[in-house]
Order: sequence, then C-alpha cells, then structure tokens
Amino acid sequence: MKIINQPQFLSKKAYDDELSLYLQNAEDSEGLISILTMGSVGAPGLSDLDLICVVKEDAKVNTVHTLDLPKGAQERGILLHGPILIPKSLFSNLHYIFPVSNLIDCSGESLLQNISPVSNEEEKSLALAYLVDFTLSRLLQHSVVQTKKI
Repeated sequence: MKIINQPQFLSKKAYDDELSLYLQNAEDSEGLISILTMGSVGAPGLSDLDLICVVKEDAKVNTVHTLDLPKGAQERGILLHGPILIPKSLFSNLHYIFPVSNLIDCSGESLLQNISPVSNEEEKSLALAYLVDFTLSRLLQHSVVQTKKI
C-alpha cells in the first residue's frame, strides 16, 4: 500500500502563518468581499485549513485567480484545496449549500450576521444529506484508488 499525505506535526503557528500568507495574496482580488475560515484545527498535521471567499455577483473566474492557493501551499499540508467561492447573494443560505461550522471572519466585510438560522428539523435533514454526500464522495475516491491501483 502506498501512503499519500502521511501526517506530520505542524504547529498552530504554522496554520496562522499559512492563513496570513493566503490573506496577503488574496487582498487585491477584484470582486472579493470577504474571507472566512470554517471548521477547526483540532489535530494539527491532520486538520487542513478550510476557506470561504465571498465575491461580488459579477465576479469572473479570470478576475478572482488571486484567490487560488499560494505557491507550495499543498506541499506545506495546511491548505490542501482551494477556497469555496460563493457570491454574496447566496451567502445567507450557506447552510443549504455546504456543511459549515465554526465560521470566523478573517478579512473584508463581516458577514456572519447575514447567515439565516436553520431550525432543528432542518439541521437534522441537512446533516443527513451531508452524510450521504460525504459517504458517496469517499466511495468514489475509493473507486478511483482501486481503478488506478494506487
């Protein structure tokens, strides 16, 4: 078996430094409104840093390219994937689009107060939908690994 992305020790400061580097690279992005983190770094070295970038409605892919990961980010093991990009008009309904928790404003306009609350019943239904989605994605990843004999 080949081990991919073997865990390594990373300090909390390394996460803070990586976020600072990302924010510096992204601050001049045309159409950027806000950057938030989500989740938590419960196990440094295993946890990644998840970002949400809220952009203007008319933002185009070629104008938000500076929101891509900084050079070498994936190799450093903290930013493992690009940010979730979402237009401001959809941000208030973020819970219905993506499973989010522990949102923290990092840069730009503070938007946390704009998120629509969900009822207990909706929260349970969303949790089930996210679980099914997560399980399906892992099954697909497993299929790819088996097919490619990784």
